[in-house]
Amino acid sequence: GSNWKVINREHAKKLIIDAMVMGSICARAECYYHGWAGLPQDRKRAFELFRKPASEGNVFALNRVAYSYDMGEGVKKDLKQSIMFYERAARKGFSTAQNNLGNCYLDGVGVAINYQKSLDLFHKSARQGNSSAMNHIAYCYDRGLGVPKNQKKAIEWYKKAVEQRNSFAQYNLGYCYWNGEGVKQDYNMAREYYHLSALQGHDLAMCELAFCYEDALGVQKNLVRALYWFRKAARAGIEEAKEGLMRVGLKIRNQKVPKLVRWELRELCLSMLTKEIVLASKWPVESASRRNSLSLSDGTG
Repeated sequence: GSNWKVINREHAKKLIIDAMVMGSICARAECYYHGWAGLPQDRKRAFELFRKPASEGNVFALNRVAYSYDMGEGVKKDLKQSIMFYERAARKGFSTAQNNLGNCYLDGVGVAINYQKSLDLFHKSARQGNSSAMNHIAYCYDRGLGVPKNQKKAIEWYKKAVEQRNSFAQYNLGYCYWNGEGVKQDYNMAREYYHLSALQGHDLAMCELAFCYEDALGVQKNLVRALYWFRKAARAGIEEAKEGLMRVGLKIRNQKVPKLVRWELRELCLSMLTKEIVLASKWPVESASRRNSLSLSDGTG
């Protein structure tokens, strides 16, 4: 359905696999998309399976077909087709498609930029509880896109999305506390939200959290934890995290590690560091410097 609820991802996965066993084509397509239930990850096969229920008006399938055309996953990238399928699902009230279509109008992907139209779609989606749409609305207020800039309202919407554990909103709220935008600057609150976001795999949040531990901002200095989070962010392709990994690693190598850190852990970190410094230059770079930039959702809902 189109109701957006906070749900454990593993539970959602189980429900989809159960539905596949019961014969759901959409569920089977989703399993191929992710490589679940012993099926190989096959985006082309997933796209082919999604097309049949999409032709019958299934909103989930319509959105998935649109997203496949949008990203070029399993099919040749075609933004015109993507917009057409997003619109069909959005007209049927599917919140994820409304959010995705709004994002297209926000960024001018497949359509001309239209901030007002994007906001209208985000609000329709947010009314159904879609946390990604809430994060988008907050971003629009934060940047003054389609509405007068209003950081107080931005904070309100970020917090609504954070209540649903949206990792992008958690990162963005952390950014606001870090920089004192719309709220009083508070490194401790920033670190808390970065941590929540990082635990869900947000790459920039991982990098920011590492900086907090390295520089003792909002938390006690802990170079081992800084190394840990820089390593995870570096593997996600964040360039500054690669630099941080080497910098913190050398600090650990050249300084005495606090007594709270066991000798065995110190040796493990030093061993890990040697390997990671060699690998750092080989990891993919997602962009140049992305530290402290607001983040939007990936569009999958």
